[in-house]
Order: sequence, then C-alpha cells, then structure tokens
Amino acid sequence: MAITTHDTSALADVSGPRALRADAQRNRQRLIEAAHAAFQQHGADASLDDIARVAGVGSGTLYRHFPTRQALLAAVSEDAIAALLVHGKQLCEAPDAGAAMHEWFSALVVHITTFDGFADELRKGMEDEHSELHGACMAMGASFDILLRRAQEAGAVRSDVEPTDVRRLVHAVAHATEGLPDRAQAADRLLRMLLDGLRSR
Repeated sequence: MAITTHDTSALADVSGPRALRADAQRNRQRLIEAAHAAFQQHGADASLDDIARVAGVGSGTLYRHFPTRQALLAAVSEDAIAALLVHGKQLCEAPDAGAAMHEWFSALVVHITTFDGFADELRKGMEDEHSELHGACMAMGASFDILLRRAQEAGAVRSDVEPTDVRRLVHAVAHATEGLPDRAQAADRLLRMLLDGLRSR
C-alpha cells in the first residue's frame, strides 16, 4: 500500500524475540550486552567471535541466537529503535511541521551515529528485505518521508528536494563524523548546516 503524505499506518512497531527458555534467555541477554559494549568500542564491524567470548558462550550459541551481524545489531538497538519510532509517530501529529522535521532529523542522526559503521548497516537493511533491520528501516523511512512532506506543504522546506536525496545527506553526516572525538557536536553542526540549506527562501 502506498504511503500518503499523512498516512502513519506504515510506521510499524518492531516486534521483540519469541519466548525462550530461561538459560537461553540469559545467554541471549549476555550476548546483547557484550555486543553493545563491543559495538561502542569497535564499531558495527566488531568481531562476533570476541563478542561470544566476552559473553561466556561459544560462537555456535551466538549464531543460533543471531545468525547474521544485522540480527545482532537489530537486537542491540531494538529498544532505541522502538523509542525512535514512537517519537516519529508523535511528531507526525505535531502542529509545527517544520520544527517537527528538524526534531526528527536530530533524533535520527543521534540514532544512526550510535556506533561507527551503523549508518552503513542501516542502509543495507533498508535495501535488503530479508535483513533483520529491514522492518525498522522501512518504518524510520516512512516517518522521514511523512515529516519532510509535511514541512514542504507548510512552506518550511524547499519544494524541490526529494526524500531520497535528503536521506542520503543525513546519512552522509553520520559518515563524515565517524571516528571524531567530538562526533556528537560535529554531527549537530553539520546537521544544522543541512537544515539551513533545506529552508524555503
């Protein structure tokens, strides 16, 4: 079903894992905690074998729970993505469309710069319908498109920009700031420049 400008039905929630035995659930949680620390320190391409070792389980156990790197990234970021999607739904109903779009872009940049390399994994997830990140990426993309179109209709954003191009620019902010010691501040500066370029003149 096509997404209309104000159609929020496509902003689906991300469902959680199926119920597991208590020991399996403990192993899964240890893997998620170890992966979060590893991704924070080494980026999204951190060694999966090292994550399993730190979690105190074998690599086979890791792959049984998370058969792909994107499956592990989806589990690690599940709560943050769910909160981001709720925020996006709320912003789609905000009266000031321009301010709502700015707030969404800021929240999105914070999210995709959580780990080095995460922006690339999200891009892959958007393109690959079999990826464990695909559903979340599509939902975030739906919020992105709706909020941009609302801002354009309100006259707050130039009418000649396309969502795909703006999405690429937002991801470019994440790429450009990877590895910087002041990444959050640098990303905020670049985003403000981007938003200034999008304003209607």
